[in-house]
Amino acid sequence: VAAAVLVQMHGERPRLVAYYSKMLPLIVKGMVSSLRAVAEAAIMVEKAKTFAPGHPMILHTSHAVNIILLNATHD
Repeated sequence: VAAAVLVQMHGERPRLVAYYSKMLPLIVKGMVSSLRAVAEAAIMVEKAKTFAPGHPMILHTSHAVNIILLNATHD
């Protein structure tokens, strides 16, 4: 199960807007953990985009996901 929390900055503090969860497709469940984390983040970003289309979004995730995404942009 992929899970995420959508917050909106209210002044200097984040305010809870929504909780998301979704069953992962079988293909994602079979991935190695680092790639599964990237897929989970992508799934949750897509869900959040339906709630706040066109608004800027900041994704907070594990260090492993950041490394994978940064390396992918440098190739």
